[in-house]
Amino acid sequence: TLKFYKLAEDYRGLFVRISGFDPEVRNKLVSVDPEFFYPRPYLDLIAQNAEKFGVSSELILSIMRQESAFNPLARSHADAYGLMQVLPREAKRMSLLHKIPLGDEEDLFKPEVNIPVGSAYMKELWDNYNGQFIVSVASYNASAQAVKGWIKTRFRGDAYQFIEDIPYEETKEYVKLIFRNMVMYKRMNFSMQKIAFPSWCFTSLESYALENDLLNQQTSTYSNQPSKFTPTLEQ
Repeated sequence: TLKFYKLAEDYRGLFVRISGFDPEVRNKLVSVDPEFFYPRPYLDLIAQNAEKFGVSSELILSIMRQESAFNPLARSHADAYGLMQVLPREAKRMSLLHKIPLGDEEDLFKPEVNIPVGSAYMKELWDNYNGQFIVSVASYNASAQAVKGWIKTRFRGDAYQFIEDIPYEETKEYVKLIFRNMVMYKRMNFSMQKIAFPSWCFTSLESYALENDLLNQQTSTYSNQPSKFTPTLEQ
């Protein structure tokens, strides 16, 4: 039955069906065929845009999985469109900056349009935040203004704890799930290598905050033994 969902490219239906399984069954399934949990459609388009914009293909896949469950016709209550759930105003900016053909908003339902503008926008955030994974991913889900405010009021030197202190529950879970997706896609793409939890995702957030006057150095309480969360297979 699961194969029918996959063949029909009904990935949301596939995820919903799998979520009803017992944890033991899910864990066994992901070890046998992780593609059921972490599909990789649109690989050619993803590879092209990963190279063009300097964004890892695993990050693009991770965002698409979480934002739309790979449904190119997805549209959110906030009017975000398509695979990477791009807002029309950001899509228009990216299309002008990078000469990506874009007509009206309906074009964002096309993978050949949505993936380039979404990848370009993720790259812009990545560059704006000096490659800070947490901030870039949180901003993609929420907004740059909101995330900068959280750093100023909630970041005290521990990047792990900062994630737990994100006030938007959706964004807090989103950041964790993107981490999890990244780990799994890297394991699948580099199966012969040992892939550890990407600790680089958490480095230098304090430096970024200080450089951008978002953290008073005297109030920093960085610990060498930060609190940690464990990614799971749910969602």
